[in-house]
Amino acid sequence: MALSQHTMDSPPTFKITAHLLGSNNYRVEVDYVVPIIPPSLAGNSAKLMEYAQEQVKSILIDLKSCYAMNCEFYKPARANIFSMAGYLHLPPKGETWRGHPSPGPFLMAYIHALCSSKNECSKQALAASSQLEQVYLKGEMPKDQEDVAPTVPLDDSEQNEVDPSALFPRHGSCAHCKTFEKGSLSKCAACKVTGYCGALCQKADWPRHKRMCKLVENARAVHIDNGTTINWK
Repeated sequence: MALSQHTMDSPPTFKITAHLLGSNNYRVEVDYVVPIIPPSLAGNSAKLMEYAQEQVKSILIDLKSCYAMNCEFYKPARANIFSMAGYLHLPPKGETWRGHPSPGPFLMAYIHALCSSKNECSKQALAASSQLEQVYLKGEMPKDQEDVAPTVPLDDSEQNEVDPSALFPRHGSCAHCKTFEKGSLSKCAACKVTGYCGALCQKADWPRHKRMCKLVENARAVHIDNGTTINWK
């Protein structure tokens, strides 16, 4: 997460890199540049972490629609849990920190695609989440300076046993009507992330989507075995 300079007319921003993880051959990575509102949150690690959690929750609809991700343990995915780790207390990028240029405050969110957040799959995902945090952050900063947020369930299909698809659509469903059909959805031409079954749904969803649409900086699919990257944006 990199903190930007800002003027009186524009708030500071920070970068959230969301990692969407499942049992598919690819994981999805999306970089969001998010304004800090109010600007007074900048430099306050605890408050900024709370703010970042809310931002991650708000992008879930878009992330779920971008790719038909399966549960990390091979079942169709409806639920998600996420954890976050980063260094929110660092000075802005380029300023001196411990004798070296600061990389700037940064944050990574690990979003696990699951069939449920209350079964054995979720327990294994929690363990995997802890390991992933170490892999991505290893060597960046001293461990005692890491800012870590507790793992949070984003949704749970078991809460609606009659029709779980009504509240918890499968990954790869239309962002608006939540319909799941095999085959690729049409992606938003601007952000290249959010998927729709057609133009009518995209138009109807624009009032909700427009805020997150402009925050997407980069988006890509990364092969889990060989690291081959397909850049969407």
